[in-house]
Amino acid sequence: MTGKGKLVWPSGASYEGNYKENLNHGKGASYEGPMGVTLMAKGSWKLNRRHGIGEQKYQNSDVYEGFWNENKHEGSGRYVWSNGSMYIGTWKAGKMCGRGV
Repeated sequence: MTGKGKLVWPSGASYEGNYKENLNHGKGASYEGPMGVTLMAKGSWKLNRRHGIGEQKYQNSDVYEGFWNENKHEGSGRYVWSNGSMYIGTWKAGKMCGRGV
């Protein structure tokens, strides 16, 4: 599939957004994890990986908003833990790195 659409897998996971050759690619309106797993992501995708700016809400209610590279937090971003703690700063390969508060 190439273009826009919505796909629901047998696991209950779903993706709505742009596709390129059957892969999530371009702007994604939403991705939801399998049934029983609360996982929401929206933003940019590149060949089935989060890439560019986006947001993800995790099963434990943590939230990350910022830049992604190859499915990992990369560049500027904000992570808010379910207990209210927050980190705003730089990320490298999915880890806090460099300047941040």
